[in-house]
Order: sequence, then C-alpha cells, then structure tokens
Amino acid sequence: MHDAQHRNHMNDAVYYSEVHRKIENQISADAIYLSSVLNAEGFKYEKGRLTESKRMMTIGLILSLILLALFFYHYYLEKETEKRFQLMLAPSALSGGTLSAVIERRTGKFTLPQEIYDRMHEKMQQFEDRQQYLEAGLTEKILADRLRTNTQYLSAFINISKGVNFRTYLNDLRIRYIAKQLSENPEYLKYNNDGLASKCGMGSRSTFSRHFSKIYDMPPQEYIKKCIKADTEREEEEEK
Repeated sequence: MHDAQHRNHMNDAVYYSEVHRKIENQISADAIYLSSVLNAEGFKYEKGRLTESKRMMTIGLILSLILLALFFYHYYLEKETEKRFQLMLAPSALSGGTLSAVIERRTGKFTLPQEIYDRMHEKMQQFEDRQQYLEAGLTEKILADRLRTNTQYLSAFINISKGVNFRTYLNDLRIRYIAKQLSENPEYLKYNNDGLASKCGMGSRSTFSRHFSKIYDMPPQEYIKKCIKADTEREEEEEK
C-alpha cells in the first residue's frame, strides 16, 4: 500500500510538472507573439509618422514653388508693363517715317511722337490761354482726364516742352500770373500773401512765397513795394 501511494505521488508530480511545463511554454509563446505584435505596431506607427512627415514636406515644397512662381509672374508682368509703356512712348520702327520726328530731351528720358506732341501742344495752349491753371486742387491726373489723355503723355510733354515736371510748371504759371496782376491791377496790391496764394489756386502761403522768391529773387511783399513805387512814379510823370 505504501508503494502504491508513493507511485501515486510520483504520478501527480510528473503530471503537475508536465502541466507547469506546458504553461511555461504557452507563456513563452504568448510573450513571443505579443512582442512581435508590439514590434509590428511600433513599426506601423513609425512608418505612419514618417509618411506624414514626408507628406507635410511635400506640401510645403509645393506651396513654396507656387509662391516662387507667383513672384516671378508678378515680376514678369511689371517688366512687360514697363516695356509696353516705353514702346508706347517711343516712335515705331515700322512707321515708315510717319512718326519718325521725335521731340526728345537731351537726357533721352522722355520721348513723344511728333503727332502726339503737336496734339498735346494745342491742348496745353488752350489750357494756358483760358487760365485753367488757377483752379485750386488741380492735379496731373485731373488735367490729363480733362485733356482726354494719360498722365504719362502729359508728363512727357511738359518735361519735353518746359524742361520741368508738372508741379513746377503749374506753380510757375500761377506765380507769373500773380506777378502780372500786381504790376497791372492795383487791386491786387492790397492783398497779403494768403490772399495772393488763394487768387492763383495755391492753398499754402509758404509754398506761394517760396516759389515767388525762387522765380523773382525777392519775396512777394518786396515785389509789391516795387510795384507801388513804379505806379507812384508813373502817376507823377502823368501829372507833369
């Protein structure tokens, strides 16, 4: 009986040892499986992360190329516009001599076909004869619109014919108008600088005085004194 019990215990030990071995094998297999799964998931994650990073870099590169293309296109348009304008102002090589006579400054910066120059000359002469330069707030754009031309033609004509820009040309006309009135119209001798500036369309007294002094080498009030003295001497001569 004792031997039978001993054999039973041995069988139980062998059985449980076998069960333990199978459990360890299963755990080991499970561990290997889980490790492979985790490694696969990690690989998938890294692969996904790299793919996303590559996609973002590709998008960034495409956007950069688009912006670069837009920049060069804008630059091209500016150059083409400038080129067309220069061609518009310059005489045509295919005109057969029709527009070959070009009024040109020595600097060569401003050129106008003779036909356009003559047309502008006629319009600007009317502008001066009608004393439209006395209008306050007159700008190059406003005048160009009234003459049914553009500021490029107007600016080119004034620079070619007068040798100055539009603002200097306009101020010169206004100052000379006032000087003429001061020497011929006694009523104008009563005005101060503000009044004289207003009479010729110049809103600023300082601008009026500065340009007057530049043209006549004396301030307006000194010019007025000379005009008053000249009038007095003329009256005295008439009384004799």
